[in-house]
Amino acid sequence: MKKEIIDKIKCEDESERIEIFCNQRYKDYYVRGNFVTISDYVKVHNQRPREYSIRIDYRFLMVVLVNDVYLKRTEKDMITNDFRFRDSEFEWNTGNMFRWRNQREYVNERKKWLLARPKELEKSGRRILEWEEEIFKKETLVIELDEVGIVESPYLNESIGTGKQIILADIDFFVHDIDLSHCYTIENYYARIYTIPAFYCTGEDREFGVNYGVPHWFDKLYEFLYFNLDYDCLEKREYSRILKSIGDLSLEWIHKNTIDNPYLKKLNQLNKKIGNRTYPLSDFCWKFLDDLVDDLMTQKQIRECQFCGDFFIYNPGVAHKKFCSLMSEGKDCGKKTRYRRWYEKHKSENRAKSRKEMRETRALYKEHGL
Repeated sequence: MKKEIIDKIKCEDESERIEIFCNQRYKDYYVRGNFVTISDYVKVHNQRPREYSIRIDYRFLMVVLVNDVYLKRTEKDMITNDFRFRDSEFEWNTGNMFRWRNQREYVNERKKWLLARPKELEKSGRRILEWEEEIFKKETLVIELDEVGIVESPYLNESIGTGKQIILADIDFFVHDIDLSHCYTIENYYARIYTIPAFYCTGEDREFGVNYGVPHWFDKLYEFLYFNLDYDCLEKREYSRILKSIGDLSLEWIHKNTIDNPYLKKLNQLNKKIGNRTYPLSDFCWKFLDDLVDDLMTQKQIRECQFCGDFFIYNPGVAHKKFCSLMSEGKDCGKKTRYRRWYEKHKSENRAKSRKEMRETRALYKEHGL
């Protein structure tokens, strides 16, 4: 899902849930989404002479594909709004999740739910019905299929081929807003999502603040995907290991605010373990590392080699440096890049020369009986 589309949603309350619908179907599957704003409350200690509490609003999105079998199975479920982060718990009513085919069906069923409350309707002279109907429409977002950004992959094709009733398509998580009404300034890292695994997946106390809603979020999310969406493409141990590894690097950067060679080595080792990102939950985990790398580059701490993909420490004296060097990183990626460019430029000549040399070599071997 493109972030520009999600930014159109206006969530006034941290527990509010937005239902996302798509006008087109994807291979006989309905494209459905669920969107919430999650608030994290943090105590900031660097404001003297007092401590202040700030609210950070994150936006969490889940996109799935559901078929008619799934929708028929959930037809008799009651309508509630139970997805919220409260008392450190991950609550989501799985019975009614993604059960509506389109916006009209959602609004009509919500109206039926309202009509089942005759006492409230009598008090307001039924005007509440018109008001609530507008609210129901604001609880939805209708998008086009090309805006969803579904990428075909072996995982997706296999799930569709086996007729899976509900398929996880995408998960996203990003910072939406930071309330600074009681605080003059905060550290830059508060505007980044890598602080979540840094503070909640490393096994250390959060020195910079106290949270009221997210500590068990990752565990609850995994359990929800595993038991309710039948997602088993990532083991719980590997899931926790990835988040802890990213959290350790993020926490070290937050504490030290500088990069050295040992840190760079760990960052490159972790970056090489990314592997296949066509699986939604794996891609979701590595988005936190993407955010950390983006912050390090923004702060001019590292650069990425355009040949091998490794990171090296940024040097203001050679700000134009694009490749690993033999003197600093122990490998000359610039030389390899130049050779590759030369070969691509003279590919036809080199092939003709190589074939001629091969024919001469074979003729020589044949002449000597080899």
